[in-house]
Amino acid sequence: MQFTASTIAFVAALMTSQVSAMPTELSQRAQLCGSTPAASGAQDPFSNPAAATADACMKLCNADSKCLSFAFGLPANAAAPTCALFAVAGAQVPAQTANLVVFDKACTGVPTIAPTTANPIGLTAAQQQQQQGTNQAGNTQTGNQQQGASQGQNTQAQQGKQQKRANNCGAAPTGPATSNPSPLKNDASIKSSADCLALCKTTSGCQSVEFGKTSANGQDECRLFSVPASQLPPPTNGQTFVAFDTGC
Repeated sequence: MQFTASTIAFVAALMTSQVSAMPTELSQRAQLCGSTPAASGAQDPFSNPAAATADACMKLCNADSKCLSFAFGLPANAAAPTCALFAVAGAQVPAQTANLVVFDKACTGVPTIAPTTANPIGLTAAQQQQQQGTNQAGNTQTGNQQQGASQGQNTQAQQGKQQKRANNCGAAPTGPATSNPSPLKNDASIKSSADCLALCKTTSGCQSVEFGKTSANGQDECRLFSVPASQLPPPTNGQTFVAFDTGC
């Protein structure tokens, strides 16, 4: 069988395009975003900075040129989440403590809400909204079934749910940038957001708290305020503050 020059050129071009596409496809398959690490070997994190959310951990990774991936989560019975920075891709990170998952630094949609026992990695804003909507739907159905026998109780419960939904419980503050309330108290000895919130609940006049770094190279600080979290301004560059209302 004879081939013309044009046929040979077409086949060569096709093979070249397929080969050049393979590294991209392999890279996409290798990227891990919220997966349980399971590589063999003994890769240790080069840093374990404090971070209240997976998003804050990612920002610390992006700020360090050595960092290629990070592990994040709230271990069982731990007071604060773990943020571990690695100098290898997520596919090379070995198994970690339970509840920790790995993210490559190029991942998007990283959780911005602080982790809890029920959600040890945290939630994205969309996931939190969906969860609240599911809870609201279930509560509404239950309320409708009981409405004839307990109208007054249902009304009171609905008011309580509305107040709960209004609370900021671990998201970055988003109040007016011009707002500048003075803290009731600053405490750099507090080591977790849970302890910071507990201090607020025992402090007269405290309505909300901020917990996080005061600057990119600063230390964690607990700030108590006499105003709701909705009045706290957003963090500035380098800050990792997350806010909690006392009702959380």
